[in-house]
Amino acid sequence: MSLLTLLACIAMLMAIGRILFYQRAGASFRRHHSVMAWVVLACMIFSAGGILLGWYPVVPRGMDLLVILFCAKVWRDKGNVARVFGDGPWR
Repeated sequence: MSLLTLLACIAMLMAIGRILFYQRAGASFRRHHSVMAWVVLACMIFSAGGILLGWYPVVPRGMDLLVILFCAKVWRDKGNVARVFGDGPWR
C-alpha cells in the first residue's frame, strides 16, 4: 500500500466520522439528504475497508486524490451533505 493510498484511507475515515456525527442545529430534516448521507457513508466504509483488507491490490492515484479532495470538501462543509452535493433540483 502506497503512502497516497494510506492518506486516502485516513481521509475516508475522517469524512465518515464528520458525516456520521453531523448535527443539524435547527436545520430542517430532508429525507433525501439523509438517504444520500447514508449511501455515501456505506460506500466509503466499504471502500476504506476493502482497501485496508487488501481486496483492492491496485488503487488508481486519481481515485486517491479524488477521495482526499472529497474529504476536504466534507470537512469544509462541516459534514453537511446538502452543502457538499448542492441542494439540487428537488428543493
